[in-house]
Amino acid sequence: MLDAVYETARASWPEVTVIPSADFIAYVTQRLGPEEVASARAADLYLACACSRGDARAMALFDARYMCEVERALASARFSAVSIDETKQVLRQRFLVSANDKPPRITEYSGRGDLKAWVRAAAVRAAIRVERRPKGETDVESHVFRGVAAAGDDLELDYLKRRYVVEFGEALRDAFLGLPARDRNICRYYYAEGLGIDAIGVLYRVHRSTAARWLNQITTALVEATRKRMMEKLGADRAEVASLVKMLESRIDVALRHVVETNK
Repeated sequence: MLDAVYETARASWPEVTVIPSADFIAYVTQRLGPEEVASARAADLYLACACSRGDARAMALFDARYMCEVERALASARFSAVSIDETKQVLRQRFLVSANDKPPRITEYSGRGDLKAWVRAAAVRAAIRVERRPKGETDVESHVFRGVAAAGDDLELDYLKRRYVVEFGEALRDAFLGLPARDRNICRYYYAEGLGIDAIGVLYRVHRSTAARWLNQITTALVEATRKRMMEKLGADRAEVASLVKMLESRIDVALRHVVETNK
């Protein structure tokens, strides 16, 4: 399997100097368990491996293909142009250059997720650090990059949630209050009182599959209504809306529990 992973990864970057298969396989197995290799981002790992070895073409490709994600992510999060430029400089240094006998930070990418998402997450966290630091300081603390691979896109989403916490809360509350009475009650039973699908089915004298379908439809309606309200508040072309809705869909239980408990 590892030989096949190597060939696939190598074919994805024909411009990059060929890395011996044994070196690449060692690089992969240092970061992933045997059960993870099949689902790993082999092409991204190959480029990261080449960058860590100082391959000039690989570093140029990384800069051209992935650093643009930094600008997009930070611009959508409304960081200043100065902060964006400074963050890009810091990331280039940290990602691609060894320091204090330590390898470049690109080696911390594990291949478990999309490299673009990993770069975006690192960029948002680094930019927050840049904006918080006293004027004149230009470096970013090394621990900025720790845990980025596990965090994925969440750093960017959490930043946007903090930035628009008032609008988001109001939109979700309005969406909940706009539901029909039965749907609001089902939300209260499920999210606030902790009743399961079976118990809700008994209450309404329907099969549990019907109760589950109702809850799914209600959740979908809430997400869509929240999206529309956020579009009205932030503007139809705002990229933040899509990210915030993505966050809502992944955290609907927690978000709705708070809204339901405060609007009984």
